[in-house]
Amino acid sequence: MIRVKSCLLAESIEADPTTGQSSVLGVIEVIRASSFPLTIPKLAFFMMLEREASDAARCRAKFSIRQGNRGLALQSMDIDFGEELIVRVELRLSQFTIPSPGPVAFRLAPEGAGAIDYVVQASPGVRGSTI
Repeated sequence: MIRVKSCLLAESIEADPTTGQSSVLGVIEVIRASSFPLTIPKLAFFMMLEREASDAARCRAKFSIRQGNRGLALQSMDIDFGEELIVRVELRLSQFTIPSPGPVAFRLAPEGAGAIDYVVQASPGVRGSTI
């Protein structure tokens, strides 16, 4: 079964072309804004996934973002572990709009595995992590 080793939301994720290592910039714990709807110019979602050796090396997955009953984004994707048991999944969004304050749920749902949710609170205000 596929499991999450780490997960975060950030302003940007940059990959070093030589080493392939990822650098995360501007980790977001809470989204604070002076008003809503809020359009975020750049947003990046990072997950490190681990599979068991008996799991298939490739699978399809759906990535979605929801706020309450409202779907904000939906994307199908392939996850390819290759020969490895651990893989990084990096998704970049531009001009992403959060319509109102409240929890924003980021979900990765690999076929044949349980869904993986990561929830960030969108709140009015300017203190803490701010977009």
